[in-house]
Amino acid sequence: MLITTGREGSASEVHRQDFLDYLRGLAALLMIANHGGYALLRPEQLNHSVIGLIVFVGSMAPALFFLTVGFGIGYSNKSSSANNLISSTLPKVILLLLADLFFRRGRIDELEIDFFGFIGLMTLILATFRTFKISSMMLIVFGVLAFAMRYLIGPSMRDVSTYNIIDWVVGFHAINGISYPLTPWIIYGIVGMFLGQSKLLLEHQLLVKPRTNFTYGSLVIGAFLVFISLLMTHGGREYFRWGTVSISFFILSLAVLIFSWRLAKGLSWLNGRGTRWVKLQGTASLLVVPVHYGLLEVLKPHALPGILDWTFIAVLAALITVSFLAAKSIERLCNGVAVGHFSFVVIPLAAAAATGLALYLSFGGLGGIRLSVTSFIGQVLAALLLACLAAKPDRKGRQGPDRHHQASPPHRLDPS
Repeated sequence: MLITTGREGSASEVHRQDFLDYLRGLAALLMIANHGGYALLRPEQLNHSVIGLIVFVGSMAPALFFLTVGFGIGYSNKSSSANNLISSTLPKVILLLLADLFFRRGRIDELEIDFFGFIGLMTLILATFRTFKISSMMLIVFGVLAFAMRYLIGPSMRDVSTYNIIDWVVGFHAINGISYPLTPWIIYGIVGMFLGQSKLLLEHQLLVKPRTNFTYGSLVIGAFLVFISLLMTHGGREYFRWGTVSISFFILSLAVLIFSWRLAKGLSWLNGRGTRWVKLQGTASLLVVPVHYGLLEVLKPHALPGILDWTFIAVLAALITVSFLAAKSIERLCNGVAVGHFSFVVIPLAAAAATGLALYLSFGGLGGIRLSVTSFIGQVLAALLLACLAAKPDRKGRQGPDRHHQASPPHRLDPS
C-alpha cells in the first residue's frame, strides 16, 4: 500500500480517490463481518442462515483488498522508472513485510506469509510490471496463465511431491503458515491493475453517473457468475479458501468484486453524510486490521455462548463503527506526525522502535496481553513509517497541506 498526498486536481481525480476509498471501506466491512462471525458465533449459526451467509461473503474481503492494490498501481501517475521501484516501492514493501511480522506476532520458526506480507510481495511484482511497461493485453495473458496454473496445471500435480516455493506459486497444495499462495490471489491484483491502466474506460466509468443499463449489465454478469458457482457446488465442489482456493470460491469472489465495484461507484457519486463513514483512506485501511482484531480479543471472552442473530448484528455494527473511528483517528495522528516539524526526529525513533519491537516479539517469548499489545503497537509503527515515507515529497517546499484551499483530503492512500 502506498500513501499519496492529496492533489488539487480534476473532477476525475477526486472521483477516483472517493471511489477507491469506498472500495477499501467495503473490503473492511466484509473483513470485519467475517472475523466477527467466526469469533462470536457458534458453528451451527454459521450454517444455513442469513447471518452465516453474511459471514461467508465476508471471506471475499482479501480479494477486494488485493483488487484495490492493483488498481492503485495501474492508475498511479508516479514515475515507473527503475529508480522509483528501488527508492519508493521497495521501502514500502519492506515496511509491509515488517507489518506482517507483527501481524503474525513474530513467528519466525518457519516461512510464513500472511495478509500484509502478500500485499507487499504483490506490490513488488505489479510495480515491476509497471516499470517494464507491461501492456493491458499482457496483463490479460498473465491473468489467464495464473488461472491455468492453479486450476489446470495444479490438479495434475496432486500426487507430485514438490518444493514449497513451487507449491506457493502453483497454489494447489496448501503450505503450513502460508495463507495466500501466489495463484490465484495474484489474479485479483492483475485485474485491478488492468482496470487502473484502462484510463479511458475508467474515466468514463467514474465520471459518468451510474446508468441503468450499465448497472443492469453488471448485475447480470455477477448473477451469472453466482449461478455458475452454485452449479459447481451442486455438482460436488466445495467453497474453501484456506491455504488453497477452490474454483467455486474463486468464481463467486469475482461476482462479489463486480457487485462491490458497482456499489462503490454509486456511493462515490452520492458521497453524502450518510455514506462517507464507509470511506477508508490508505493508512486507515491498514490500521483497521489490527484495530478490529484487538477489539475482538476484548469481546470474545465476554461473548454469550448462545448469542442471538439480532444481538450479533448489533454487536457487529458497534464493532464496525468503533474500528472505523479508531483507525481514522490513528491515521490522522500518523499523517500529522508525517508532515510535522519534528518528523526528522520522529521517523528515526519510530524506525528504531519498530526494529526493537520486532526483535523483542520474535525472541522475547511473549504471551498473553503483552503479545497482543506489542503486536498492535508494531503494526501502528509500521503504518506511521508508511505515512512518513509517502509524505516525504510533501516536505520539499511546504509544511503540510493548505487547510483552506484543498480540493481533497491531505493524505490519500493509493495502494500502488
